[in-house]
Amino acid sequence: ARAPVVEYFAPELAKAQCDQLSTTGAEELMRTIVSQPDRLGVWGQSLPKLLRGKRRDLDLQGAESSSGMQVQIEIDRLCLVHVMVKALLQLTNKRPLRQR
Repeated sequence: ARAPVVEYFAPELAKAQCDQLSTTGAEELMRTIVSQPDRLGVWGQSLPKLLRGKRRDLDLQGAESSSGMQVQIEIDRLCLVHVMVKALLQLTNKRPLRQR
């Protein structure tokens, strides 16, 4: 049996693990996006559509299921990347990114 303290904090621990996984995934995806600055506009247009599809998946699977948690991690990852891509697009409108 689980200790009462672990049982009490289980939801917070699960959320922290989901946050960590989505942040790590977002970092990996952003490395790919930044390495191909000429495709930044494509990402800017694609991410909202991907997010809509993932949210529909979550509605179908239910947020409490294990597959629903995986979809939520994916949604969080895509949201983080979308915010960063929008910021990069605003910056590149002022000053183009250079390849390293």
